[in-house]
Amino acid sequence: MGASEMKTTFDRVLRGDQILGNGGISKAIQSLLDDAEPGEYSVEVVTLGGPVDPGHPRHCGKAIKHVDGSIYIESD
Repeated sequence: MGASEMKTTFDRVLRGDQILGNGGISKAIQSLLDDAEPGEYSVEVVTLGGPVDPGHPRHCGKAIKHVDGSIYIESD
């Protein structure tokens, strides 16, 4: 890997095939779900190898938003 090729890693939140957004920490994931409906959301970790790399996602857990607005994040 050359000096100009830095890897970037972030979390992605999905519901089905719809991407709700990307975040880097638990607080960012919770923020993405603030306006979302209650339910279960997949969480992937995505690694980008460079600016033109589409990314390599892998499932890493789920986020569950409850009716009362609380959010539980569960890792695999």
